[in-house]
Amino acid sequence: MAAVPYAEYQKLSLWWLGYDQNDLDKSLIGGRRSRSDTPERFFQDMEMSLSEMKRVLRKKRYCCIVIGNPVYRGKTWKLNDRIKQTCTDIGFTFLKEISRGKYHFTMGKMKEEFILIFRND
Repeated sequence: MAAVPYAEYQKLSLWWLGYDQNDLDKSLIGGRRSRSDTPERFFQDMEMSLSEMKRVLRKKRYCCIVIGNPVYRGKTWKLNDRIKQTCTDIGFTFLKEISRGKYHFTMGKMKEEFILIFRND
């Protein structure tokens, strides 16, 4: 699911810092992109991360999430809609979505990017 292989892009820097890029990729949300269960693992990990954000964020404070809609296995995944739904399901109040349009391409795999703004009520 991860359109951007962050650990791969930072391989040399990670090596200098004493980290193994392959080990890090295993722990990243959406890492290990070659596995068939990547979407399921991505959504499960994102829900856990968003729940933790909700837990630690003070009441009446804001949460901004930048998320792109990647092309994965020939399909555009509307992660902005999925993240909005998950956040409201766990108790965030959705306030606004800002589209960053199509100006920033990530190796042809990320055509849209959004800023989602929530409040912890």
